[in-house]
Amino acid sequence: MEKKIRNTTNNVAVITGDIVNSRHIPSEEREQFINAMKDCFIDLNRTLLAESNAEFEIYRGDSIQAIVTQPELALLASIILRSRVRSIKSQKVQNKKQLQKNTI
Repeated sequence: MEKKIRNTTNNVAVITGDIVNSRHIPSEEREQFINAMKDCFIDLNRTLLAESNAEFEIYRGDSIQAIVTQPELALLASIILRSRVRSIKSQKVQNKKQLQKNTI
């Protein structure tokens, strides 16, 4: 089922990303990153990108691509997506430090 994207101009923005060194991340954590990205895609399409209904896809397991028909919103969407993924990484680091602290 193809989505119809409303675009009043010919301009689009493409957002791409990749989880760096994902092969070295345990599969459970990698799955959390992927699920966070999927959730973020849904949130972005409900809010910021509601007018354009951006097409997001995950490919090769850990790479993302999105076509945004409102280029003026692409940078903000990218920042939100990156922040969401980094917040998971930050939580993992904090949990690991707390675990180490509790075992000392």
